[in-house]
Amino acid sequence: MSNNYYRGEPLKLSAGSQLLLDDTIVEDRWRLRRVIHGPEKHPRNPVLTLDKPWEGDYVTYPIVIWDEAVSLFRMWYTTAA
Repeated sequence: MSNNYYRGEPLKLSAGSQLLLDDTIVEDRWRLRRVIHGPEKHPRNPVLTLDKPWEGDYVTYPIVIWDEAVSLFRMWYTTAA
């Protein structure tokens, strides 16, 4: 956060949406009502289908990491019967 913000100058934010889960970029909460909306299922779900016998009945602990070497997201997960 810029030191100019503390001198009463407007805070410069990046373009796009801002996630206001905490008060990091909220100076004043007067007449503010924080609303957290529930997730919506994407119409093309499920993204991951269990189609191998060794995958069991359901997926647990998915981890998605960006792999810079190949410019792709990679996912690791555990399955259980």
